[in-house]
Amino acid sequence: MQNFLTFPVKHVPDYYLGIKIHYDGTFTEVFNGHGSIAWEAIKNRKPKKTNLHCIPVNTLARLNENVQTKDRIPRRDKKSLHRTNQSLSMSKKLVPTSMMRARRHEMSLSDDVRQYCKETYVDPARARGEKTVIIRSGEVQSALNYKNRCPLVCSAIGSNLFEKMCNVRRICVEGPLNGASTLFTFKLI
Repeated sequence: MQNFLTFPVKHVPDYYLGIKIHYDGTFTEVFNGHGSIAWEAIKNRKPKKTNLHCIPVNTLARLNENVQTKDRIPRRDKKSLHRTNQSLSMSKKLVPTSMMRARRHEMSLSDDVRQYCKETYVDPARARGEKTVIIRSGEVQSALNYKNRCPLVCSAIGSNLFEKMCNVRRICVEGPLNGASTLFTFKLI
């Protein structure tokens, strides 16, 4: 469970709403108030490269105790949520995407990449009697209609799971670490 929430480095928002989402899908409102209050907790810190500060959840919870009701973002009741066509009511549990996939027994994006590579590259190469196969990550990303997913594609192709699934052994990786022109060469076993 993450014990920090992020806060922007380059500006102070009018309001800051810090929510911690738990593994079971429930959530806790850690902080709800003016952004300047949260900014006071981190204003003397050195900025990070990500342009986000990390604020401990405990610190935000302590600051939240002193925020008056009139200074908070008010919660909407169920009726106003339905009137504004909001699909998520505050009483529903929030469920992370990975948990929803597991519940529906769907494949993850990485599983999709591995399956596509097996069916498109490995199986046809094996049927042709080739000893090696080369996979370019950018081609896989384009074929699956992914945008800015080269790190995911490279991670999926470069995993031990892919080698076991396809019965191959990685010989080399050429090009940038997680780029569109990364080439994976595998030996068919």
